[in-house]
This record gives sequence, C-alpha cells and structure tokens, in this order.
Amino acid sequence: MTKLYLILPVLILSACAGSIDTRPAGIINAENYSIEGLQAFSQADWQRAQSLFTQSLIFYQGIDDQQGALLSHINLAEVALVMGDYPAVEKHLFAAGLIAHTTGQPDIQSRIALLYAQNALAQNQVNVAKKFLKPLLAVDEHSASQVQIIALADRTKAAFMENIDSALWTRRYAQTLSLADVNDSNLESRLLRFQAELLREQGDIEAAERCLQQALTGYKQHLSRPGIAITLSELGQLYISQGRWYAGKEYISRSLAVFRHLKNTEKITQLNAILVEIDMQLNKVKAPGNK
Repeated sequence: MTKLYLILPVLILSACAGSIDTRPAGIINAENYSIEGLQAFSQADWQRAQSLFTQSLIFYQGIDDQQGALLSHINLAEVALVMGDYPAVEKHLFAAGLIAHTTGQPDIQSRIALLYAQNALAQNQVNVAKKFLKPLLAVDEHSASQVQIIALADRTKAAFMENIDSALWTRRYAQTLSLADVNDSNLESRLLRFQAELLREQGDIEAAERCLQQALTGYKQHLSRPGIAITLSELGQLYISQGRWYAGKEYISRSLAVFRHLKNTEKITQLNAILVEIDMQLNKVKAPGNK
C-alpha cells in the first residue's frame, strides 16, 4: 500500500547556526522523538518508531499541545497500520479525529479518512473503504493532491479486490497521475503493478513481467521495503502460474527475506506455504519416470 510521508510538527529552528534554542524543553524533546521516529519508520523499524512516537505524544499531551498530539496520533496510526494492529489504528484515528474536528483542519481530516479507508482495505472491508474514499476522489485531475492520488490508487485496489471495473479505475489512476504535479516513484510503481495485473488477466505474461520489474526498480529507488516485498511476491506468483517453479522459488524467497525484515508474520506464513508447494511440485518433476 502506498503511504504518505509521516507528519513531523513544524520545527521552529534558530536562524543562526550554533545559536541556543531557548524554546521549552518539552517542545524540544517532543520534536526530537518525532524526528527519531521518522528515521526509524523510514528504516522499517516499526517497533522503535512506535515507541518514539508514543513518547512524542506523551510530551505533547504533557504541555497541552493539541497540534503536536494530533500529528503524533496520525503517525502512530500509520505505524499501527503497517504492523497490522488494526484496533490501534482505529484508536489513534478516533483521537486524531476529535482534535481535528475541534481545530477545523480539512487537510488533516482528509488524511484521517484515507487512513480509515486503508485500514478497512487491509481487513478486506471493501465497502467500508469505498465509503471513506468517495469524498477524497479528485474532481479536477490536473490539481489532484497527494492524498487524492493515493485515495484513487486505493479505490483502484478496491476495484481489483471486487473484480469490478478494475480496468476503468486503472485508466483513471494513470490519467490523474500523468496530469497531477506529483513526482513519486512509489505511486508510479503502484500503477505499474495494476497494469501488470490487467496484462496477466489478458494473458500477456511477458508484458506483465516487464511492468512488475519496472515497479520493482521504482520501489528500490526510494528503498520502499513494503513495495519491494510485495512486488517480488507478485513476480514469483506470476512465474508459478506459468509453471516456472525455479524462478518462482527464487522470487518468493527474496520476498520472504524482505518480509522477515519487516516482521510481517502474516506474509511470512503465506510465503512459507507457497515455498512448500513449490518444493512439492519440483519433487514431482524430479521423481523417477518424469521427464
């Protein structure tokens, strides 16, 4: 799933290098925890990111900084989502929603809605996700924001999950991405994966493989481990569908290594099961009497 960059409260840094920061220690500490949390998140160290954002939230709540608490709740929801802790996502989004409603921040409210939709998709609750995504879909494709483009990508994913109008939504996503002033290789890689799935359904395996290899390159440019892991898995399963067991095993094994780094136990279990099936097929090929 394509993610927004996590939010860091605006740092009011000193204009002169080396000058003393005279702001209250509580604000400085909270910002330092947020910065370290962002670094941990970028390195896919989810547990450390969660711990640091929690400390940041505690500091912001301790000085009644509602804006800082709001952004910390959103960051914690992002981390909980990639960790698969769906109740925690709901908890932090509910708290963030209360603050955003009080302070009247439509941009933040849009992001909260997007995270609710992504949390629903992760649990295969497609209708719930569509309800949250509908208000976020851009009317003017030329001026679509990052949130709106990601919402469109998630709506396209929902179409594939339902197997309803997936080609239509992929075309809309492609057009919006080409017209919007957003340069994001992760969003482009996600489009390539959608296109690969359509090509696979049409039987054009070579073209699907090219799209997935391009997507993999795009994810690697920004070291997007979740993107790398899922694309390796999709390549492996593409090869398996063609009976290319050795190639499939290679890519599934590479995907498994990345998911292990991400500590995604659900995917680890799924991929291990696929490897067992591949080994069974390879043993059949090697069995006496088979040529």
